[in-house]
Amino acid sequence: MNAILQLARHTIALAWRAAPRITIVVGALVVLEAFAAVCIALSQRWIVDNTDTGALAALVIVAVLGGLAYAVNAAGNRIVTNLSQTLAEHVDRTLNEEVIAISANVPTLEHLERPEFHDRITLLGKSTYELAHSGIGLVRAVSATVSVVLSVILLSSVHIALGLLVLLAFPPIWTSMVAQRHRAEAQKRAAAEERRDESLHRLAVEPESAQQIRVMGAADVIDSWADEARARHLRTRDRGLAVAIGWELVGWAVYMLGFAATLALAAGMVGSGAATLGSFVLAVTLATRLRGEVRRTVESIKQVARGATAAEHFVWLREYGKDQAAAAGTVQVTGPVHRIELRGAGFTYPGAPEPVLRAIDLTLQAGQTIALVGLNGAGKTTLVKLLTGMYPPTEGEVLLDGRPLETFDAASWRRRTTGAFQDSFRLKTTVAEAVGVGNLDHVDDAERIRLAIEETGVHAFVDRLPEGTETLLDRSMGGHELSGGQWQRLALARAHMRTSANLQVLDEPTAALDPQAEHEVHELYASRAADAGQQITLLVSHRFSTVRMADLIIVLKDGAIVERGTHADLMASGGAYAALYESQASQYR
Repeated sequence: MNAILQLARHTIALAWRAAPRITIVVGALVVLEAFAAVCIALSQRWIVDNTDTGALAALVIVAVLGGLAYAVNAAGNRIVTNLSQTLAEHVDRTLNEEVIAISANVPTLEHLERPEFHDRITLLGKSTYELAHSGIGLVRAVSATVSVVLSVILLSSVHIALGLLVLLAFPPIWTSMVAQRHRAEAQKRAAAEERRDESLHRLAVEPESAQQIRVMGAADVIDSWADEARARHLRTRDRGLAVAIGWELVGWAVYMLGFAATLALAAGMVGSGAATLGSFVLAVTLATRLRGEVRRTVESIKQVARGATAAEHFVWLREYGKDQAAAAGTVQVTGPVHRIELRGAGFTYPGAPEPVLRAIDLTLQAGQTIALVGLNGAGKTTLVKLLTGMYPPTEGEVLLDGRPLETFDAASWRRRTTGAFQDSFRLKTTVAEAVGVGNLDHVDDAERIRLAIEETGVHAFVDRLPEGTETLLDRSMGGHELSGGQWQRLALARAHMRTSANLQVLDEPTAALDPQAEHEVHELYASRAADAGQQITLLVSHRFSTVRMADLIIVLKDGAIVERGTHADLMASGGAYAALYESQASQYR
């Protein structure tokens, strides 16, 4: 409950920042709603009991006040509903930005390997709108409660038994909360199947996967897998909904029985002369309105409860982000790094039975070009992630000039690194933006962007594009589409934007290029490192012919370093590197 109260305050503050005028109007109308039903009932009783007094002016005034109260109650509720939607959209957008910012600012990527993290993010992503409504729901619940209390006071003035009608509000409120717990638990149980369903169906509409699916003729099979996952998701969800509806029906059945008994009691009092006709009208009006107020209270509480379910995930994410930020290093990397060391470094992915890296001892010196080779699954890419600080080692340590990497501010270290990767993202913006984002300090620097494009040879195809560097790289938006090799060359140009990086990483970024083009790219970066004298270039490649230029070659096998040395040394030793090199070389003879 404390979490939802905190979040409600947070969303109200967001609402004020996003749309202060709408917030004021909604708040004022919600407050007026609390008194509208009582004003209507009081005006009706006064009019009925004073029709024969001849006080025409007083009757007109009371009727006008009652009419205004009715207008506020009827029109105000509609206005609040419509404005609440607009306000919630503003808050929803801001909350989504906060969620993305928290997740993106976690220093490492280790949490992205955990299924429970993805389950929470999925549920939270689908619930930010509920979160946005939670603040409004809480205010409306308080308003409805005030209205209920005032109604009970007036009903009790007619007969104490009528005031007890409020007790009948508790069964539907309680059963509503129980029902919401069942819904939330069903959503949690169904989250994994829902993610599987969405990911499988998404394959059919993404160009990269849709082509392969059609070639394999696997569309129906994949669709059936997705349907099965969706069926399991819906079965789990619907069972929870059925139980929830049952609880809510029980609560309202109890209320309706009590409501009928109240009307019978009020009618009997008028018949016996124990109450005036005006008091009967007041009792009927308030009892009828009370049902609506109780329903509004229940709906508001349900809204808050739905927000509370999402709030649990939001608060967890926020606390996780705070904990990670508190544990992160704060030392800034401001100058050259002369040496990167791994001492007994190892890494095991969450849930994995075996480490993917073990007991890695390695020193990388500024000005060197180091190549990592090994078969698939040897641990090359994971080692790169340790060096760039994306993963903290689960054993051993990574040092920058003798100081643990974890003590440095992650963002400042990444500003001193650059790289291109085999699975580099395809930023579907203009060419200039797709390259410029590689260095945010020069993202709009046309001269720097052009230099990166020319030095990496990307101008060979960029200059042929319809609008050059201003060409939009998204065919679905009326732009142009690049080939796989061209996307990789563009990623290399993006990596080339940082000219003062301490660590350059080329992790299979040229897999879609021919061997000669790959060799030229690696030579470019190796010469760049040599010229700078302060940079470390790390090459990761399956093609041994392209890494022979490296100052140091590291051979990985099953997560451990099995050989190291220059190309000549490793070939002379006749070990694993020589065998793999000869195996590849024989294919070209």
